[in-house]
Amino acid sequence: MTRKLTPALLVTAVVLSLAAFAQTTRAAAGPAPTAPTTTAGSPTAVKVGFISFEQAVFSTNEGQRELEALQKKFDPKTQELKSQKDEIDALQKQLQTQSDKLNEEARASLVKQIEAKNKNFQRNGEDAQAEYGRELNEISNRVGQKVFKTLTKYAEANGYAAIINVLPSDQQNPPGQLSLLWFVPQVNVTKEIIDLYNKESGVAPPASTSKPTAPRPAAPKAPASTTTTPKK
Repeated sequence: MTRKLTPALLVTAVVLSLAAFAQTTRAAAGPAPTAPTTTAGSPTAVKVGFISFEQAVFSTNEGQRELEALQKKFDPKTQELKSQKDEIDALQKQLQTQSDKLNEEARASLVKQIEAKNKNFQRNGEDAQAEYGRELNEISNRVGQKVFKTLTKYAEANGYAAIINVLPSDQQNPPGQLSLLWFVPQVNVTKEIIDLYNKESGVAPPASTSKPTAPRPAAPKAPASTTTTPKK
């Protein structure tokens, strides 16, 4: 349900959903919100919405409060990392300006000192980044679950067939990347496509009574969150 869709695949999915929505018998799946038709005999209109879910989560009052508290919590660590970085920069500057005045032993000692401090700085930075990311994800999931319930109620009350999540653009998500966040069962055309293909292909079902199960990815939790590093 949350598989990423490119704009082209999204158009195809919506077209297929329109056809299925008009043809599928609703009794089997139970009542669900529907959009009104235009005229008699015309295709059923499907109402699709878009949301920047992560932005919505952290734009809520609760999300802003939790994010501000997290940033304050990491302020001491940020200042500590900044002090370590300033110390390394000062030693590197000393090495550059006094390199020709230092004997080989003093120069080697200074280089070794810089390397040790830089290694410790990188390790502390990675630890802080990982811890910050874990706590940010916890906030995103905790508040996001509440926002998702609100989204579900809103979508059902306003007759939406599907809500598409506009993912934030970064190295993992190119601009315009989308994912299906929520939909009513009537727009899922999986069974219809399977039945239609079986009919068109003419291939008889296997003799075995047990059907093989295709591997499928685990459904990710809503929302998907983005890890943010503390300022150094």
